[in-house]
Amino acid sequence: MTTAVSFKQIEEAHESSMFQLVNHAIAKHQASMSTLALPATTAHPMPSTTTSKKLHVQNDRHCWDEMFSQLLQYQKRHGTTQVPLVYPENQEFSDWVREQQALKCNDMDGDHLDDKTNSTPVLSRNQIKKLNAVGFEWVTRLDNEAIWELRFEELCQYQREHGDCMVPARYRTNPQLGHWVMTQRSHYQLLQKLKPCSITLERVRRLENISFPWRIRLMPEQVWQTRYDQLSKYRETYGDCLVPQRFNQNPQLGFW
Repeated sequence: MTTAVSFKQIEEAHESSMFQLVNHAIAKHQASMSTLALPATTAHPMPSTTTSKKLHVQNDRHCWDEMFSQLLQYQKRHGTTQVPLVYPENQEFSDWVREQQALKCNDMDGDHLDDKTNSTPVLSRNQIKKLNAVGFEWVTRLDNEAIWELRFEELCQYQREHGDCMVPARYRTNPQLGHWVMTQRSHYQLLQKLKPCSITLERVRRLENISFPWRIRLMPEQVWQTRYDQLSKYRETYGDCLVPQRFNQNPQLGFW
């Protein structure tokens, strides 16, 4: 109770200043992202600006190593490399973390670092290797949440079309959904063993609400009944039970 009151007092006392800080951080982040995505259009560099200085700091290996050292300290203290977008303790460090994620997107191979043949700043192979070695999260949690919600909606759509949630692991229509479904099952097993995983109890609840099967191989009778019902619907639609072996609308039915 004491912690909650203290947080509320801090929140009320700094509401105005934090609002300004959030807006400043978001604007700064958006500006840096748009700048990083733009290729050079002139042979000669433009006059120095705040943004260009920030980008060129990537070329300063000493500065990069110093920021990387701060990342290690942050990870040791918080157990993660996910630094908040708004980080009053060290906003420059938070901006740097965001830049690394954007720079990785500029060059997935990371062959060079702002060399003469490509003026768009990128990370070097060594820098990417060092970040990967400490488990640097290239995708933010917000992105992960959005991806999960997208896949869940696709699963709901699949259920509406096929009458179940038994998406094949190799689902040609939507390979990402097939992989995602298998990942949910494997992470559910980790959750049951109290091991680290990305699935939460809330996600488990939502999946179970749409009758998502955690172990489809252990329900032969239910699978048979489901396929029979689907075959009945197929007969109503097409007038026969001659389901093609490769039935794109429902591969499981064709195989069954």
